[in-house]
Amino acid sequence: MPRQILRLVQEFVEQVQSQKYVTTILKLLITSLAILYLIRIIPVTSVISHLSGLGRITAFILVLAIIGQKLFSTLSLYTLVREATDTRFLTIIEIDAIGYVTNSVIPTKAGAVLSVPTLLRQYLGISLIDGGRIKATQFVYSATYQGIFAVMGLALTISSLDSKLLPIYSGSSALYISLPILAIVASRWRSSIVPYLPKILTRYSSRSGQIKFSKKTLVIVSIFTLGYFTMVPIRFYLISNSYSIHFTWIGYLTIPMLAYSVTIYPISFGGIGVAEASGTMLLIALGVPPEIAAPIIVTDRIVSAYIPLTLSGVIAAIGSIRSEVN
Repeated sequence: MPRQILRLVQEFVEQVQSQKYVTTILKLLITSLAILYLIRIIPVTSVISHLSGLGRITAFILVLAIIGQKLFSTLSLYTLVREATDTRFLTIIEIDAIGYVTNSVIPTKAGAVLSVPTLLRQYLGISLIDGGRIKATQFVYSATYQGIFAVMGLALTISSLDSKLLPIYSGSSALYISLPILAIVASRWRSSIVPYLPKILTRYSSRSGQIKFSKKTLVIVSIFTLGYFTMVPIRFYLISNSYSIHFTWIGYLTIPMLAYSVTIYPISFGGIGVAEASGTMLLIALGVPPEIAAPIIVTDRIVSAYIPLTLSGVIAAIGSIRSEVN
């Protein structure tokens, strides 16, 4: 594991040890309960056999979707970084990979907004405040699209949701939609809201940065972010259809967005277990049998989250070794 990740994990552990025992225990408990819930209803052997029997064409397209998602994510970060300094695309691939792995450890959806600026400073000499603006801009664009699609998914499925699920998905969708609104407010009235920010954010806000994004850059980043999200319906279509479950095209795009929107709540570590449980409950609410709903979501999470996480870990490790050799 790269030293940057170890250092970030160490800092997180020290923070936990100093003041957040109760919060951490609750997150571990929620993650554990979600995993136990999934173990009860998921036929693990069925998921494994199904993955191995997807077919060459389906597996090939899924691989392309995985690569496409990572490529669009890295391209958006690369476009923003180029406003601050010239750098190689390979370096941004390594930074994005390390940030992705780190964000799976930090128990919040916005974890990379805190970790990637440190990596940009270490690799490229970009100041923390400019690095924070780069990653925050990328995050806001991602949150905007996720919020829009989650709200569309909520409108599509609201008649099928029971009284317990509706507040959960309504709240997570609203939080995503509120992020770009808050970003606009913060950019215009920064001095007024700084006193109300957490200390770790105040540290960034109290410094002046040099970076300013051109309209062309922001448009390109928006296109790359949209490209990232266009991989979602392709992925979900292939997986759900392999289980003989069919939705409309708008459903293929919005249902997983709504299901995974709950990861914005800082109640688990990297959304592990919670995303799978949320997705399973949503599909069950839409009439999919539990013994099929759970494998669909688990298969989708393996393809969309855990395989990219493994690949990012390999890239991060190779990048760390290469930098130490140099």
